Amino acid sequence: MQLIICELDGTLLNNSSKISDYNLEMINKWRQLGNEFTIATSRSYKSIYPYAKQLKLSEKAILNSGGVLYDFNKNVPLIAELLDKAAVKKTIKIIDKTHLNIVPIIDKIHTVCVPKNKIDILKDFVTPDELRYTKPISNFKKISYNGIAKLTLVGNKEEIKKVKKYVNSYWRFLIYKENYIEIIPRNANILAHLAMYTNKYNKIIAIGNDSKNMALFKAADITVCDQKICSGVKENPSIVLDNESVVGDCINTLLTASP
Repeated sequence: MQLIICELDGTLLNNSSKISDYNLEMINKWRQLGNEFTIATSRSYKSIYPYAKQLKLSEKAILNSGGVLYDFNKNVPLIAELLDKAAVKKTIKIIDKTHLNIVPIIDKIHTVCVPKNKIDILKDFVTPDELRYTKPISNFKKISYNGIAKLTLVGNKEEIKKVKKYVNSYWRFLIYKENYIEIIPRNANILAHLAMYTNKYNKIIAIGNDSKNMALFKAADITVCDQKICSGVKENPSIVLDNESVVGDCINTLLTASP
């Protein structure tokens, strides 16, 4: 029995943030032969749920860049690493004091909250698909800082550079991009979750192109990823990643190669 662990954005989803009929068809064929399929993503529960439902995920999914292991069958997190609430409070205060147009997005696993007065700023940086899963909070200072799985700071690249200087002293685990800083618990570990799968499956196949999942790519038995980021993987079949059929093509190759 084999397991495919697949990234969502830029891999399973097309440019319209949808799973193509072809990919769904091949995933179903893969399962019919006794194999399994799940996802590993930096996204949160709220934005993953519609896809998990469409895929009828029966295997546990890796969310929040390894911070959460989620069972969509029981609709509960099996593992949820949480951020230090004092550090989250300090980070929010820094943003307020410096008067930067940075939007803090607080992810509490089942609820994603943003300040109501900064929704307009956020619209410039996230897709409508991502925005609809956020809950506007009118008074952000009254929010509970318990149970936060991820903190994302979104804004223009110049202001993100400024805020990074301030928050670096509070956080060790930062995923830094031009327009956002994603902060997840230092204990977030995709490899720890991978160990739970290896006892159940005789082969793990990883599909994706995000360098944040490098540990997953290197640990998998077969990896399909961008050659630019995937040096050192065990096996990388020659499948083109820059098309919306990559997952279906990968499964087709695996099934064709099977004896």
